[in-house]
Amino acid sequence: MESGRPSDALALDATAVAFTEVDGVAILVMAERQDGGDTLEIQLARTFDDQDRRLRMDRHCLVLNGGAIYGAIDRWRASSRGLSLYLSAAASQELGTSMVRVTYDSRHASTVVTALRTLLPDDTAEWPT
Repeated sequence: MESGRPSDALALDATAVAFTEVDGVAILVMAERQDGGDTLEIQLARTFDDQDRRLRMDRHCLVLNGGAIYGAIDRWRASSRGLSLYLSAAASQELGTSMVRVTYDSRHASTVVTALRTLLPDDTAEWPT
């Protein structure tokens, strides 16, 4: 993805969604297809050391198709069929967009919300009215 001025939202239609933990890192993975395609991950290590804190890696990590940005998500909003991630100014500049929208089948909604409540600070959630 190119850097530049933030533009329209990035969009992902996820048919595969999973929330798991690997080697002390909680991970939400949403993928275009079960076997790959475009992917979005949100990761959070369960523990941090001094080096993580110095490098500001003591927060969530947004991974889009392999590119990683720590602390990228300012707010999120989930519904039964989709998710909107509102990005920080730094992430918006780097990705060239201020929002990521993910659609998914309603059977994935509880997994997504449970994962986001685990991975992101409480004050980042917005609930539909």
